[in-house]
Amino acid sequence: MTRDIYWVVALAFGFILLLILCREKNRIKDDFGGVTRAFFFLGIAAFIFCVMDMLWELCCSHVINNGTALFVCSTVFFIVPVFTVMSWLYFVLKYVKCKKQCLTVFLGLYGAIAVAQIALVIYNIFDHVIFSVVNGEYVIGTFRPITFIFHFGAYVIMALCMLVAIFHNGFRYKEFKGKFGAVLIASAVPLFFGLLQYKYPEAPFNSMGMSLSYLTIYIYAVSVDRERLTQGKNVFLQNMSHEIRTTLNSVYGFAQLLSLPDGTWTGEERKAYAKHINDSYNMLDMLLNDLMVSTRYNTHNYSIEIKPMNVRVVCEDAIQALEVCRPASVELKMVSTLPEDFIIESDGRRIRQVLQNMLTNACQFVSKGVIELNVSLQDDDLVFMVTDNVPRINNKLNYKTPAELHNNRMEGIGLRLQICEVMARKLGGSMYKDVDYTKGTRYIFSIKTR
Repeated sequence: MTRDIYWVVALAFGFILLLILCREKNRIKDDFGGVTRAFFFLGIAAFIFCVMDMLWELCCSHVINNGTALFVCSTVFFIVPVFTVMSWLYFVLKYVKCKKQCLTVFLGLYGAIAVAQIALVIYNIFDHVIFSVVNGEYVIGTFRPITFIFHFGAYVIMALCMLVAIFHNGFRYKEFKGKFGAVLIASAVPLFFGLLQYKYPEAPFNSMGMSLSYLTIYIYAVSVDRERLTQGKNVFLQNMSHEIRTTLNSVYGFAQLLSLPDGTWTGEERKAYAKHINDSYNMLDMLLNDLMVSTRYNTHNYSIEIKPMNVRVVCEDAIQALEVCRPASVELKMVSTLPEDFIIESDGRRIRQVLQNMLTNACQFVSKGVIELNVSLQDDDLVFMVTDNVPRINNKLNYKTPAELHNNRMEGIGLRLQICEVMARKLGGSMYKDVDYTKGTRYIFSIKTR
């Protein structure tokens, strides 16, 4: 009866792991890299471990009544945990952001342990030093305890890894504290079950411990993902609010200009203002579409439409959109070394969105002076630089990254730069602050031209 419970337990854990892998396959497909890949391999390895444990228990309980099958299952049963623990160790190292050099060293150490255990298992085929099968019964060999030393060696390596990670990140890193706690619990579980396995070698404690370890990390990761999803949704809605408000201000400003008495503007000027209103409407339509997609699919991504665009026209439109809402004492100026008809394949709407946010950010700080948009081609990079050369309203504002600006009290400032940073990545480029520029503030936005 006890044997039957063992294989049923192994089957139950394997089924739970299979459900998790099936549920997570879409997320893994969308983000198959780094920690996600390591977590995926760990789940597969833990699932295979449970399946092998179940087959081994079926053989031991004589449901599969074959001595050769029992010997083969036992042999594989000693090899599978090696790869499972290797996958688990790799995941832990990636999860705590271990440096590449340390990752190589730690995996190399366990790799040596793993090779030694596999060599011992192969040797057992010819000389039964770990186990043997006598009259259809599983018999423990003299060197069986050595395999547990190999197994627990992974936990020693993990402990070294955590010490290195703590030294590198420090406990002040809030995210690392949570990860450290989750990894600590997830590491203690298989260690405890490994000790039980040593005392009760016929029970499936190793596979149970590894499965529970996997579930511990999974529960923590899901809770963190949900928290990040909620935070991301709130930030996204705030971003949309500021973006829409900026665009509406532009529409309102040009509409006010067009409402002035006849004769105030020439026909060409009226056409130009009407064009800016139409461009602002298209920008507003794009923003509302972003919001609708976010609400419908519960994602906070921005769509990108790649097509030919005139770089100079996009830059001029971005500057003109701010002409009606800039302070009267601030001059917006564009300097370009590009030809008039310089065309690239990219999303002109998103580039204009980034430039408008960068210029709006500068206008919000500058009370008097010149804000310059410089456009140039540097090798294969198209570089946009927004620079002001006048003192800030608050000289203490000297942030280096958009993330640091997010917590600033000045309305919209961090959100605008955060949008710029996200859009730059979406377009295959980057956006950052030039910390070497000391005469004012300069933000640089660059994208590839090919």
